[in-house]
Amino acid sequence: MRPTPSYPTPEHERAAEAITEHYSKLPEVEAVLLLASPTRGRASRDSDLDVLVLVRPEILATERAALKRLLDEYVRE
Repeated sequence: MRPTPSYPTPEHERAAEAITEHYSKLPEVEAVLLLASPTRGRASRDSDLDVLVLVRPEILATERAALKRLLDEYVRE
């Protein structure tokens, strides 16, 4: 059974959807996982979003660093 995330605010939901959409388009990415309280239905307005981006194992370290830079740029926007 796949858990259904429970977001405390519409902003949390939009952020999770935007991050998932952004990374799921990249061929290097195998999966985007939402972790912690939203997945357990226990998030509050003050909860952050814990996201794990799984990259294919054959991706070189330099490409992983580039993906990290993309995340850093996305977070600053």
